[in-house]
Amino acid sequence: MAKTKSDNHIYDLLPHALLCFSKNLKIRTIKTLKLVILKKRSTFAASKSIYTILKMNRKRLSDLSAADLLENQIWEYCMENKIEYVSASNKTEVSEGSNITHIVVTDFVFNNKSKHIGFCSPQSDGGLDNIQPVVLFGKGQVEFYKENDWTENEKTKALLKLGLNFNDVFPVVYTTRVKCDRKIYSGILNNFNEEEE
Repeated sequence: MAKTKSDNHIYDLLPHALLCFSKNLKIRTIKTLKLVILKKRSTFAASKSIYTILKMNRKRLSDLSAADLLENQIWEYCMENKIEYVSASNKTEVSEGSNITHIVVTDFVFNNKSKHIGFCSPQSDGGLDNIQPVVLFGKGQVEFYKENDWTENEKTKALLKLGLNFNDVFPVVYTTRVKCDRKIYSGILNNFNEEEE
């Protein structure tokens, strides 16, 4: 049978047709197939719109504030072009099997008994390099873990940012406010990059 003008681009539609047949859809005419394709395209457009909205609602991790953490206790983490971003999640607890990295609101109690808010990424079998606790202090963030060893100068700068001396801060007890795999996660930091076993 000769291919008519109305049948143009049919070969472009074949992958979609196979997808539809694999889903047991009954497609007997090109017109029906084109309607399915248009529906798929509108679904894709809607997905793109949702992605755009999510992208607009995300913020840099470095801009995350105490108010943000109190409003949304769980945030989804991603990195794009070497910049860390977070987006508010509607989850009420996190699970380790997820392929999405989450950070959760975390309470910190310093050695001087002062209480602070921050975040971490709870993982029951993870070390400090995975959990990476961060306390919010004033308008900034102070990390307790970094990939390389802390120099004495870096420790001094972090303590100056906190406005406290070493013995006022350490040991630090941190506790998540939300559950990871149905349990609250906590730990004790004896120093930067050093967690109590």
